[in-house]
Amino acid sequence: MKTQRSITLKLPFLSCFLLIIILFFGIESHGQAPVFTTCPANITVNTNPSACNKTVVYFAAASGIPTPTLTYTFSGATSSIGSGSGTGLAFNLGTTYVRIKAHNTLGDAYCYDTITVIDNIFPTINCPLQIIAGTNSGCNASGISLGTPTTSDNCSITSINNNAPPIFPIDNTIVTWSVTDGSGNVSTCIQSVIVVDIVEPTIICPPTKIANTNNGCTATGVNLGTPVTSDNCSVVLVENNAPSAFPLGNTYVTWTVYDDAGNNSICTQLVTVVDTIKPTIACPTSKTVGTNTACGATILDLGTAVTSDNCHVASVTNNAPSIFPIGTTTVLWTVTDDAGNTGNCIQLITVIDTVKPTISCPSSVSAPTNSGCTATGVVLGTPITSDNCTVASVTNNHASSTYSFGNTTVVWTVTDSSGNAASCSQLVTVIDTIKPLIICPGNVIAKTNAGCTATGVVLGTPTTSDNCTVASVTNNHASSTYPLGNTTVIWTATDGSGNISTCSQLVTVIDTIKPTIT
Repeated sequence: MKTQRSITLKLPFLSCFLLIIILFFGIESHGQAPVFTTCPANITVNTNPSACNKTVVYFAAASGIPTPTLTYTFSGATSSIGSGSGTGLAFNLGTTYVRIKAHNTLGDAYCYDTITVIDNIFPTINCPLQIIAGTNSGCNASGISLGTPTTSDNCSITSINNNAPPIFPIDNTIVTWSVTDGSGNVSTCIQSVIVVDIVEPTIICPPTKIANTNNGCTATGVNLGTPVTSDNCSVVLVENNAPSAFPLGNTYVTWTVYDDAGNNSICTQLVTVVDTIKPTIACPTSKTVGTNTACGATILDLGTAVTSDNCHVASVTNNAPSIFPIGTTTVLWTVTDDAGNTGNCIQLITVIDTVKPTISCPSSVSAPTNSGCTATGVVLGTPITSDNCTVASVTNNHASSTYSFGNTTVVWTVTDSSGNAASCSQLVTVIDTIKPLIICPGNVIAKTNAGCTATGVVLGTPTTSDNCTVASVTNNHASSTYPLGNTTVIWTATDGSGNISTCSQLVTVIDTIKPTIT
């Protein structure tokens, strides 16, 4: 708004008229006194755009004889610059009172007017550049140095002001600067103060999470917890990149918090998925095998255990020995997964001794009978035995120490610790070397018959005995007729072994028949 002041002083018209008459008559009487033919009127002008003054072409004219001299006197609120008539004079801001004096020897004449210079030129102002400031912890900005606008005026500047708040809110604030010159002219400009939120939000992740696998070697439905977030303005979004199913091992979950200015911060949460599910194992069927080496068994193929795991089976082992001893051995199978979880099962390996021991009997033995047709004190000898394990016993089937006449088969039996048995036979031959005993009947005297022989002689029966058996008793007289005289009958006793004993019986045939004579 521009205020104009104009002060105009006007001389009363009557005074001027009288002065002119006086001068005129004075000139007529004594020459001619000065008379103003041109007296400038009161002037109101605006200042120059670039200076606080105004150049005014100022002209006054007076007549008289002799020719009057014009003298200008300037006074008032301001002083004029320069003086003269018919030339441009620079008048300063305000009202300058002008008195013009026309003088010659006949008198003086005066002319009065005012030159009022008013300032209607607005000052100029160029605002500081746009400012972009970051927020503080309270989601606003304070203590911002706006800078200084560039101002100018053709006259003078009295004040520079702005409507900036002490605290700038987030977003764009228009600050209006105003400059006022000495005449009250006001110009404005605007400065943009943009407060942006450059404070990143804060986020503290939930603590490390340990989860167990499910049947699929992953973990689902894991409750990660809630991060702790804050922002100087406001948090608009919290998200993470957690998968729906966490794989076995370590997964780093990145949490991101966003504020309403798009600033973000991240933190990392560790999710460890551990496998606590034991693998399963089904052992091969139990086996029963015979010994195949020494007193044990070397089993090349125990079979294959059936295993499974929710993740991965790392190894399948067992504690089977290289050689299984006789009896039942418990084989412990162990399956181990990648997490070190184990499962066990038991397989029974029964080794039975099916290898018979070996036996070699002593050589056959011959023993003579005693008086009882038996043999005692017979030394059989010792069989030679061996077994892949151990020999438990060696026996024979002859419990008695007395061996009967003839051949006796002694069956030797070797039995090992598993009850396997083997046999061999030893022949014990009891031979009878004792001759039978025979006692012949008494001598016999027989009479001749008509043929000078004896028939129907009863020899009698010899007495025989043997330690075993008498097989036969015979004599050497096959005929039933005995000649006259002595006949020796040899009786022979033969036992079962062919041993022979003999005795003699005398048969005497006598002739008791008288001869006849005719």
